[in-house]
Amino acid sequence: MTAVKVTVLYEDQRGETRDFALHRLVMACVYDRTGGERHHVEALVEARPQKGDAKLRQACREDAALIAADGRHLVAVFDDDHVRDLLKRELPVGSAASEAVVVAAIKEGSTVTPERLSIVLLKKNAETVLEAAAQCDADLARDQLDAAIRRKERLYRDLIFKAVARGEKRSVRECILTRVPSLAALVELLVALVRNELTPSPEG
Repeated sequence: MTAVKVTVLYEDQRGETRDFALHRLVMACVYDRTGGERHHVEALVEARPQKGDAKLRQACREDAALIAADGRHLVAVFDDDHVRDLLKRELPVGSAASEAVVVAAIKEGSTVTPERLSIVLLKKNAETVLEAAAQCDADLARDQLDAAIRRKERLYRDLIFKAVARGEKRSVRECILTRVPSLAALVELLVALVRNELTPSPEG
């Protein structure tokens, strides 16, 4: 059985469907870049939605050592638009804090060493990814996009993420990554973290 090598902690909560749709999209993008057996790629990376940025910060600080007790790497994904409000008592320059300062503040006090915890600031937020999907895929239902983006209905958001995660939508995903560089950074980080596990040994 393949051991999990990376746990991705998201500030969003799981929607009405069984899996976490944003992570499904992220993993489809990782698979696009790694090839191999899709189920093996996806088995290396698990998602843990945290139901809010405060709980995500708590997971980074208090729960990290327990989650990563087997040596796995942790990646925490915060929405960039509100994270400075969350950390306002800790940031010397408040809302003007740079990404590097924000990342350092999140890592401060973590129960794992800094190199085992990566922070990604999704700019601006998950709705930004949905807006990019709307621009990149003309086949998406406009009423579902409106419900997902304007009314922020989780069920429709998940339907959009799942639609663009399908195997035949690779060109759409590449378009989304071009429009949302912070999402591309998350994908490239995960690719780097799992690549050694996907490379056959010389003996094999």
